[in-house]
Amino acid sequence: MAEELQHDRFVNTDVKVVWRSFGEYLAKLADLKPIVNVIPCGTRAIRACVFGIEDRAPSSDELKAMKN
Repeated sequence: MAEELQHDRFVNTDVKVVWRSFGEYLAKLADLKPIVNVIPCGTRAIRACVFGIEDRAPSSDELKAMKN
């Protein structure tokens, strides 16, 4: 399923999903030299920085902080 999600992210591009690990993904990014910044950071890490590991939806202020 995770592989299908990665394919969906690149469906409208010329990028063929051939990586099988995070390291291979980073190598592909280095080859592509994207014109935008790519910050591979999981949403859980962002949530934890803003309001810890609580299992709940963020408040509007917390959501704003997460976006920033």
